[in-house]
Amino acid sequence: MVKKLDETSNSYINKFFALKQVNILDRPCKLGIYDNKLYINWHYFESLQRTYYNDSRISLIEYLEKEFSEYEKFYEELVSNFNQSLNKYSLAEIVRLHKDEIICWINGLNKLIDTYFDDKQIKSRLNYVINRLQKLNNHKLY
Repeated sequence: MVKKLDETSNSYINKFFALKQVNILDRPCKLGIYDNKLYINWHYFESLQRTYYNDSRISLIEYLEKEFSEYEKFYEELVSNFNQSLNKYSLAEIVRLHKDEIICWINGLNKLIDTYFDDKQIKSRLNYVINRLQKLNNHKLY
């Protein structure tokens, strides 16, 4: 059980890694989706890259909503297993790692809001995802 949760954990960390990366950049940047993972668009060839991969604001936000909805289920399963498991130490490490990741993802989503500051619908939908992640991160283990 712990091995499966750890593998799923790593897949989400890899999937959303670009949200961590945008936190260190000092410019607004757009994200795209390739191979079911987020990536940062090249700054100078952004429009070409987004056209090539058929990326758009709407496809990005739909991806984020869908994937973070699935992530919520995983996180709830993780916490549930923690409360029922004899192997609490291993699961606690995974939960601690995800609490840190969630903070980075929230910060990355806030940078996306800065990128799309002129789009109220995208901003609202991103805020909704952020609020859901904040609720997860505030979840107590016991």
